[in-house]
Amino acid sequence: INTLLTMGIDYIIPFSFMLLPGTPAESSIARKQYSYITKYRLVPGGFSEINGSKIFETEEIVVSNSTLLFDDYVYLRRIHLLVMGGFNGSVFCELRKLLIEINVHFGTYLQNMNSFCESNGCPVRIADILKEFSSKVKKELFESPEQLAAYHIEHYTDLLNDRIGENLLQKYVYQLYTEVEDFTEVMISALARLTVESRLENYQDIIKLMRIKARCIKCLLQGEPPTLMNPIAFASTIDVTAWTADTSKRIEDCTLKQPVKFIAFYPEDLIEKWHKLRFQYGVSVEGQGRVLYRMGLSLLTPKIIKS
Repeated sequence: INTLLTMGIDYIIPFSFMLLPGTPAESSIARKQYSYITKYRLVPGGFSEINGSKIFETEEIVVSNSTLLFDDYVYLRRIHLLVMGGFNGSVFCELRKLLIEINVHFGTYLQNMNSFCESNGCPVRIADILKEFSSKVKKELFESPEQLAAYHIEHYTDLLNDRIGENLLQKYVYQLYTEVEDFTEVMISALARLTVESRLENYQDIIKLMRIKARCIKCLLQGEPPTLMNPIAFASTIDVTAWTADTSKRIEDCTLKQPVKFIAFYPEDLIEKWHKLRFQYGVSVEGQGRVLYRMGLSLLTPKIIKS
């Protein structure tokens, strides 16, 4: 993850280790050699009822082996959620650039972010989202395809209504963004834990930009997005547009003698696109999660220009 983020890869989407029938990893030799322990989960959306019979598509997942505990599997799923929420797309590209500039390892940062989410200082709603996600990561797993099928037949109405069997990542990334201002404070707090206070003072305008973006996203999700005619204005002593646009520029290269006014807003075509997608996929958590998962978090990124 550190290598990919440092290289500037915009989207990182890890997958669980699936044992695909017919592949070397699925063979009895590999299972024995690496002491695979596996469980089964429903492929999101992979169910149907045909001629009165309920059909389920399952996947076999490695959840532990000779060197990986099941708790490690759950932990890595949480890290996956934080990567997708904090670093995929251009929403908080300035955080990625800042961590590279001050030589903070992304792995160290993500570990700190996760541990902060487990601390008393974490906003309650973000902590609850992470706990609920971890719980569902465990509950979606079954010992056999037969056990999985029996459970989902019994709870078929819940399955039809997206209460179970959902794509957890797309659902909970959206959940994090419904609390985007608190989620942003979590990212800032994780940075503060790795930076001495005197250095953190130098990045206050970058932190301000993150908070402005969070405010824009909150307004967009609430149906009141800032527009060019009614933007969110802020002042900065860093030319944040020049700094984020050029990977070779450092903060000191873009420091201004006097504060400059910037505005944040959503172009009309993006607002129109967002409304169409909300209508197409529905306004439920699952529907909005699908929009962000399929279209990318960049859909939420406001435009920042000098006023």
